[in-house]
Amino acid sequence: MKLLNIFILLFSFILGNPINSYSQYSELSVAGGIANYWGDLNPDSVMANFDQSGLGLSLGYHYHFGNGLAVRGELGYYRVKNDDKFQEQLTKRQRNLSFNSKVISVGAQLEFHILELLSRSKEKKVISPYGLIGVGIFYFNPTTEYQGETIDLRPLGTEGQGRDGNPDIYKPFNVEIPFGGGLKFGLTESIAISIEGVMRYTFTDYLDDVSTLYPNYESLLDENGSLAAALSERVDEFLGEVEGSQNFRFEGIQRGSPDVKDYYSSVMVRLHFYLGRGLQSPFNLFKANKTLCPEF
Repeated sequence: MKLLNIFILLFSFILGNPINSYSQYSELSVAGGIANYWGDLNPDSVMANFDQSGLGLSLGYHYHFGNGLAVRGELGYYRVKNDDKFQEQLTKRQRNLSFNSKVISVGAQLEFHILELLSRSKEKKVISPYGLIGVGIFYFNPTTEYQGETIDLRPLGTEGQGRDGNPDIYKPFNVEIPFGGGLKFGLTESIAISIEGVMRYTFTDYLDDVSTLYPNYESLLDENGSLAAALSERVDEFLGEVEGSQNFRFEGIQRGSPDVKDYYSSVMVRLHFYLGRGLQSPFNLFKANKTLCPEF
Protein backbone atom coordinates (compact mmCIF):
# COMPACT_ATOMS: atom_id res chain seq x y z
CA MET A 1 0.00 0.00 0.00
CA LYS A 2 2.89 2.38 0.76
CA LEU A 3 4.40 1.73 -2.69
CA LEU A 4 1.05 2.47 -4.33
CA ASN A 5 0.87 5.78 -2.44
CA ILE A 6 4.36 6.67 -3.65
CA PHE A 7 3.41 6.01 -7.28
CA ILE A 8 0.22 8.08 -6.92
CA LEU A 9 2.22 10.95 -5.41
CA LEU A 10 4.84 10.89 -8.16
CA PHE A 11 2.37 10.76 -11.03
CA SER A 12 0.33 13.53 -9.40
CA PHE A 13 3.53 15.56 -9.42
CA ILE A 14 3.93 14.91 -13.16
CA LEU A 15 0.43 16.21 -13.84
CA GLY A 16 0.91 19.22 -11.57
CA ASN A 17 4.39 20.19 -12.76
CA PRO A 18 4.46 22.39 -15.90
CA ILE A 19 5.75 20.59 -19.00
CA ASN A 20 7.98 22.43 -21.46
CA SER A 21 7.18 20.78 -24.79
CA TYR A 22 10.31 22.21 -26.41
CA SER A 23 12.46 20.52 -23.77
CA GLN A 24 10.96 17.07 -24.27
CA TYR A 25 13.43 14.58 -25.68
CA SER A 26 14.24 10.88 -25.79
CA GLU A 27 17.41 8.87 -25.41
CA LEU A 28 18.77 5.36 -25.62
CA SER A 29 21.11 3.99 -22.92
CA VAL A 30 23.35 0.98 -22.47
CA ALA A 31 24.89 -0.01 -19.14
CA GLY A 32 27.31 -2.49 -17.65
CA GLY A 33 28.50 -3.23 -14.13
CA ILE A 34 28.06 -5.61 -11.22
CA ALA A 35 25.05 -7.33 -9.65
CA ASN A 36 24.63 -8.65 -6.11
CA TYR A 37 22.09 -10.72 -4.23
CA TRP A 38 20.73 -10.08 -0.72
CA GLY A 39 18.96 -12.98 1.00
CA ASP A 40 19.29 -16.06 3.20
CA LEU A 41 22.75 -17.04 1.92
CA ASN A 42 24.36 -13.64 2.44
CA PRO A 43 27.63 -13.79 4.39
CA ASP A 44 27.87 -11.60 7.47
CA SER A 45 30.59 -9.49 5.86
CA VAL A 46 29.45 -6.93 3.29
CA MET A 47 32.80 -7.17 1.52
CA ALA A 48 32.50 -10.95 1.28
CA ASN A 49 29.11 -10.43 -0.36
CA PHE A 50 30.58 -8.02 -2.90
CA ASP A 51 33.26 -10.61 -3.67
CA GLN A 52 30.37 -12.70 -5.03
CA SER A 53 29.33 -10.00 -7.51
CA GLY A 54 28.17 -11.09 -10.95
CA LEU A 55 27.73 -9.36 -14.29
CA GLY A 56 25.01 -6.75 -14.81
CA LEU A 57 23.91 -5.46 -18.24
CA SER A 58 21.05 -3.16 -19.22
CA LEU A 59 19.43 -1.54 -22.26
CA GLY A 60 17.07 1.38 -21.70
CA TYR A 61 14.84 3.81 -23.58
CA HIS A 62 14.09 7.11 -21.78
CA TYR A 63 11.50 9.78 -22.52
CA HIS A 64 11.97 13.13 -20.78
CA PHE A 65 8.86 15.24 -20.21
CA GLY A 66 10.79 18.52 -19.99
CA ASN A 67 9.89 19.17 -16.34
CA GLY A 68 12.58 17.12 -14.58
CA LEU A 69 10.68 13.85 -14.91
CA ALA A 70 11.24 10.97 -17.31
CA VAL A 71 9.99 7.44 -17.90
CA ARG A 72 12.31 4.56 -18.73
CA GLY A 73 11.67 1.18 -20.28
CA GLU A 74 14.45 -1.25 -19.46
CA LEU A 75 15.65 -4.75 -20.32
CA GLY A 76 18.26 -6.17 -17.94
CA TYR A 77 20.45 -9.23 -17.53
CA TYR A 78 22.04 -9.98 -14.14
CA ARG A 79 24.03 -12.85 -12.69
CA VAL A 80 23.58 -13.36 -8.93
CA LYS A 81 25.10 -15.98 -6.64
CA ASN A 82 26.29 -16.80 -3.13
CA ASP A 83 27.71 -19.66 -1.11
CA ASP A 84 27.67 -20.63 2.57
CA LYS A 85 31.42 -21.31 2.43
CA PHE A 86 31.92 -17.54 2.80
CA GLN A 87 29.97 -17.38 6.08
CA GLU A 88 31.86 -16.40 9.23
CA GLN A 89 29.76 -18.55 11.58
CA LEU A 90 30.58 -22.27 11.59
CA THR A 91 26.91 -23.31 11.80
CA LYS A 92 26.14 -21.34 8.63
CA ARG A 93 29.15 -22.80 6.81
CA GLN A 94 27.97 -26.27 7.80
CA ARG A 95 24.60 -25.58 6.17
CA ASN A 96 26.68 -25.80 2.98
CA LEU A 97 24.10 -24.36 0.58
CA SER A 98 24.90 -22.34 -2.54
CA PHE A 99 23.20 -21.02 -5.66
CA ASN A 100 23.86 -19.27 -8.94
CA SER A 101 21.15 -17.72 -11.11
CA LYS A 102 20.75 -15.58 -14.16
CA VAL A 103 18.04 -12.93 -13.82
CA ILE A 104 16.38 -11.44 -16.91
CA SER A 105 14.12 -8.49 -16.16
CA VAL A 106 11.89 -6.12 -18.08
CA GLY A 107 10.17 -3.12 -16.55
CA ALA A 108 9.42 0.58 -16.44
CA GLN A 109 10.71 3.25 -14.07
CA LEU A 110 9.97 6.87 -13.30
CA GLU A 111 13.10 9.03 -13.10
CA PHE A 112 13.08 12.33 -11.22
CA HIS A 113 16.01 14.63 -11.98
CA ILE A 114 16.41 16.62 -8.79
CA LEU A 115 18.05 19.84 -10.03
CA GLU A 116 15.49 20.24 -12.82
CA LEU A 117 12.62 19.67 -10.40
CA LEU A 118 13.93 22.34 -8.03
CA SER A 119 14.93 24.91 -10.64
CA ARG A 120 12.92 26.90 -13.20
CA SER A 121 16.09 27.72 -15.08
CA LYS A 122 16.37 26.50 -18.68
CA GLU A 123 20.17 26.42 -18.52
CA LYS A 124 21.77 23.10 -19.35
CA LYS A 125 23.08 21.22 -16.35
CA VAL A 126 26.36 19.42 -16.85
CA ILE A 127 25.80 17.31 -13.72
CA SER A 128 22.35 15.96 -12.83
CA PRO A 129 21.59 13.74 -9.80
CA TYR A 130 18.44 11.65 -10.16
CA GLY A 131 16.34 9.08 -8.36
CA LEU A 132 14.12 6.35 -9.77
CA ILE A 133 11.38 3.93 -8.81
CA GLY A 134 9.40 1.48 -10.92
CA VAL A 135 7.99 -1.97 -11.39
CA GLY A 136 9.04 -4.98 -13.47
CA ILE A 137 8.86 -8.71 -13.97
CA PHE A 138 11.84 -11.03 -14.00
CA TYR A 139 12.85 -14.61 -14.78
CA PHE A 140 15.21 -16.55 -12.50
CA ASN A 141 16.49 -20.12 -12.27
CA PRO A 142 18.67 -21.00 -9.23
CA THR A 143 21.24 -23.74 -9.80
CA THR A 144 23.95 -25.33 -7.68
CA GLU A 145 27.05 -27.47 -8.18
CA TYR A 146 26.82 -31.08 -7.01
CA GLN A 147 29.32 -33.86 -7.74
CA GLY A 148 30.76 -31.90 -10.65
CA GLU A 149 27.41 -31.13 -12.30
CA THR A 150 25.21 -28.03 -12.47
CA ILE A 151 21.77 -28.85 -11.06
CA ASP A 152 18.54 -26.86 -11.51
CA LEU A 153 17.11 -26.46 -8.02
CA ARG A 154 13.56 -25.21 -8.67
CA PRO A 155 12.08 -28.45 -10.10
CA LEU A 156 13.43 -30.50 -7.16
CA GLY A 157 11.33 -28.94 -4.39
CA THR A 158 14.18 -28.97 -1.87
CA GLU A 159 11.90 -27.71 0.94
CA GLY A 160 9.14 -30.18 0.12
CA GLN A 161 7.34 -28.09 -2.48
CA GLY A 162 5.07 -30.13 -4.73
CA ARG A 163 4.38 -32.84 -2.13
CA ASP A 164 0.85 -33.51 -0.89
CA GLY A 165 -0.15 -30.88 1.66
CA ASN A 166 2.80 -28.64 0.78
CA PRO A 167 2.97 -25.48 -1.37
CA ASP A 168 3.44 -25.84 -5.13
CA ILE A 169 6.88 -25.47 -6.63
CA TYR A 170 7.57 -21.76 -7.02
CA LYS A 171 7.28 -20.17 -10.46
CA PRO A 172 10.36 -18.96 -12.39
CA PHE A 173 8.74 -15.53 -12.94
CA ASN A 174 8.08 -12.88 -10.32
CA VAL A 175 7.52 -9.17 -9.74
CA GLU A 176 10.12 -6.65 -8.62
CA ILE A 177 10.17 -3.04 -7.43
CA PRO A 178 13.41 -1.29 -8.50
CA PHE A 179 14.44 1.85 -6.65
CA GLY A 180 17.67 3.84 -6.52
CA GLY A 181 19.44 6.72 -8.17
CA GLY A 182 22.45 7.98 -9.97
CA LEU A 183 24.59 10.91 -11.08
CA LYS A 184 24.56 11.93 -14.75
CA PHE A 185 27.36 13.85 -16.49
CA GLY A 186 27.15 15.52 -19.90
CA LEU A 187 30.05 14.53 -22.19
CA THR A 188 29.06 16.05 -25.55
CA GLU A 189 25.96 17.62 -27.08
CA SER A 190 24.51 14.16 -27.75
CA ILE A 191 26.18 11.81 -25.23
CA ALA A 192 26.08 11.61 -21.44
CA ILE A 193 27.32 9.11 -18.85
CA SER A 194 25.88 8.18 -15.48
CA ILE A 195 26.84 6.12 -12.46
CA GLU A 196 23.78 4.36 -11.10
CA GLY A 197 22.92 2.16 -8.13
CA VAL A 198 19.60 0.27 -8.01
CA MET A 199 18.12 -2.07 -5.40
CA ARG A 200 15.36 -4.44 -6.56
CA TYR A 201 12.85 -5.72 -4.03
CA THR A 202 11.32 -8.99 -5.22
CA PHE A 203 8.10 -10.70 -4.20
CA THR A 204 9.79 -14.10 -3.85
CA ASP A 205 11.96 -15.63 -1.14
CA TYR A 206 13.26 -18.30 -3.50
CA LEU A 207 15.74 -16.36 -5.61
CA ASP A 208 18.32 -18.55 -3.80
CA ASP A 209 16.02 -21.64 -3.39
CA VAL A 210 16.15 -21.13 0.40
CA SER A 211 13.21 -19.90 2.47
CA THR A 212 11.61 -21.97 5.23
CA LEU A 213 12.29 -25.24 7.11
CA TYR A 214 14.11 -28.47 6.50
CA PRO A 215 11.50 -31.06 5.45
CA ASN A 216 11.33 -34.67 6.60
CA TYR A 217 14.24 -36.35 4.82
CA GLU A 218 12.58 -39.74 4.25
CA SER A 219 9.37 -38.21 2.87
CA LEU A 220 11.35 -35.92 0.58
CA LEU A 221 13.44 -38.87 -0.59
CA ASP A 222 10.33 -40.94 -1.37
CA GLU A 223 8.27 -38.22 -3.06
CA ASN A 224 10.79 -35.82 -4.65
CA GLY A 225 13.72 -38.16 -5.18
CA SER A 226 17.28 -38.70 -3.99
CA LEU A 227 18.67 -35.55 -5.63
CA ALA A 228 16.13 -33.31 -3.88
CA ALA A 229 16.94 -34.97 -0.54
CA ALA A 230 20.69 -34.64 -1.08
CA LEU A 231 20.49 -30.93 -1.97
CA SER A 232 17.99 -30.04 0.72
CA GLU A 233 20.33 -30.89 3.61
CA ARG A 234 24.05 -30.78 2.79
CA VAL A 235 25.57 -30.80 6.27
CA ASP A 236 26.64 -34.43 5.92
CA GLU A 237 28.47 -33.50 2.71
CA PHE A 238 30.29 -30.70 4.57
CA LEU A 239 31.29 -33.13 7.36
CA GLY A 240 32.32 -35.84 4.90
CA GLU A 241 29.71 -38.26 6.25
CA VAL A 242 27.28 -40.65 4.54
CA GLU A 243 24.37 -39.03 2.71
CA GLY A 244 21.37 -38.65 5.03
CA SER A 245 23.34 -39.31 8.21
CA GLN A 246 22.51 -35.87 9.64
CA ASN A 247 18.87 -35.63 8.57
CA PHE A 248 17.48 -36.56 12.01
CA ARG A 249 18.98 -33.34 13.42
CA PHE A 250 17.33 -30.92 11.00
CA GLU A 251 13.70 -31.84 10.31
CA GLY A 252 11.58 -28.76 11.12
CA ILE A 253 14.66 -26.60 11.79
CA GLN A 254 14.98 -23.22 10.11
CA ARG A 255 16.69 -23.51 6.71
CA GLY A 256 16.04 -19.89 5.72
CA SER A 257 13.91 -16.94 6.81
CA PRO A 258 10.55 -16.50 5.03
CA ASP A 259 9.84 -13.19 6.78
CA VAL A 260 12.03 -11.13 4.43
CA LYS A 261 11.85 -11.43 0.64
CA ASP A 262 15.01 -11.55 -1.46
CA TYR A 263 16.59 -8.52 -3.10
CA TYR A 264 19.15 -8.12 -5.83
CA SER A 265 21.04 -4.96 -6.69
CA SER A 266 23.27 -3.47 -9.35
CA VAL A 267 25.90 -0.76 -9.64
CA MET A 268 26.48 0.21 -13.26
CA VAL A 269 27.96 2.79 -15.57
CA ARG A 270 25.40 3.90 -18.17
CA LEU A 271 25.99 5.64 -21.52
CA HIS A 272 23.13 7.83 -22.78
CA PHE A 273 22.67 8.70 -26.47
CA TYR A 274 20.36 11.60 -27.30
CA LEU A 275 17.85 10.69 -30.03
CA GLY A 276 15.95 13.94 -30.57
CA ARG A 277 13.01 15.96 -29.39
CA GLY A 278 9.66 14.29 -28.82
CA LEU A 279 8.98 10.57 -28.90
CA GLN A 280 11.73 9.10 -31.08
CA SER A 281 12.54 5.61 -32.25
CA PRO A 282 15.91 4.23 -31.09
CA PHE A 283 16.67 3.66 -34.80
CA ASN A 284 16.94 7.45 -35.13
CA LEU A 285 20.06 7.38 -32.94
CA PHE A 286 22.40 8.42 -35.75
CA LYS A 287 19.96 10.91 -37.20
CA ALA A 288 19.76 13.08 -34.08
CA ASN A 289 20.10 16.80 -34.67
CA LYS A 290 23.13 17.79 -32.63
CA THR A 291 22.00 21.40 -32.41
CA LEU A 292 19.05 20.37 -30.26
CA CYS A 293 20.80 19.52 -27.04
CA PRO A 294 19.08 17.75 -24.14
CA GLU A 295 18.82 19.85 -20.99
CA PHE A 296 19.55 17.46 -18.12
